[in-house]
Amino acid sequence: MQLAKETSTGHVGSELSMRTSLQGIEQKASRLKKYRFQNLYRLLNYNALAEAWRNNNKKAAAGVDKITAKEFAGDLERNLADLAMQLVKKRYRAKLVRRVDIPKGEGKTRPLNRQ
Repeated sequence: MQLAKETSTGHVGSELSMRTSLQGIEQKASRLKKYRFQNLYRLLNYNALAEAWRNNNKKAAAGVDKITAKEFAGDLERNLADLAMQLVKKRYRAKLVRRVDIPKGEGKTRPLNRQ
């Protein structure tokens, strides 16, 4: 299986590192809120995951899986390769997130995702 070749957008700013196909998906998703994408797995390869890792906030709290960025970075290449393989084989399953509404004053609330 050969993956489609990706190119950099060449635009100034944060879009510089975003791949053209991913940018197109983002634009289509914004325009067509109910559109269902098919086979996005082909875009999620080792290089795309490595780029996402570089752009990730390493100081953020641990995710639902309770793994911190520091722990994930401990064996980064293997972790990215394992994740890429799970995606290629369509075996990756995201962990469930529990949503909780927290009070914000004046009777309003805002959602907070919790593990």
